[in-house]
Amino acid sequence: MGYGATAGVTGGVTTRLPQSALSSGAIFHLVGLAADAAGSGDPLEWQVLRYRRIQGVEYTRPSWTWPLQPAAAQLDHLAHTFTEEFFSTCPPAARTLWSRAAGTRTVPEFMNDLATLLRMACREPEATYEEIPLASWELAVRFPQLLGLETWLDPAFPDEEDPIRAAAESEHPYCAELLPELIAQVTQALALCRDSEAFAAQLRAHCGSAAPEVLAEVADLAFAHMAREHRNGTLVTPPA
Repeated sequence: MGYGATAGVTGGVTTRLPQSALSSGAIFHLVGLAADAAGSGDPLEWQVLRYRRIQGVEYTRPSWTWPLQPAAAQLDHLAHTFTEEFFSTCPPAARTLWSRAAGTRTVPEFMNDLATLLRMACREPEATYEEIPLASWELAVRFPQLLGLETWLDPAFPDEEDPIRAAAESEHPYCAELLPELIAQVTQALALCRDSEAFAAQLRAHCGSAAPEVLAEVADLAFAHMAREHRNGTLVTPPA
């Protein structure tokens, strides 16, 4: 692993940042989101507020995210210790990503701006879907199982007589690994659809099969399958 920019001196020993500080980890993922925003035309602030939004759902928070304040502090440190000499030793793909995210700014200026936006987001309520639309990366992080439904429910591939049942039971007999997660994500998406018409429309735009009535049927069939095949054959609440 290469080392570059001087980070400080402790007890007469100079410490240096590893190249991975700019080419992997939570900060690098965040920079990737910023670069995506630059390419799509979305404001950088939108990506930060989406990042803040997924922070609010602890059980679906991906391992590559950091709380906003520590991430801002790390960006401050990187900006303070940044040198072009160090930057030139990083992998070309990493340099390209940082430069694309920075746009017309220098990389340290971008780091400072991103740190400021992260701190501002900490002081704001979680953005609604009416304010900041659902992004495809956000859907993949928070509702990955919904994306898998497309394979089963796409009308262009009518391989199953009952595609919704097939989607709900496709992992049998290994249902313990994925089906409870599918039930949870579908149920949460249904609740959000009920609370927000904007979310429902945005979900359909990203995942055309995710109509509320389809999600409800998937949840019911998946739960019934777990009760029938993986418990004792009796539903907690027998159907009316």
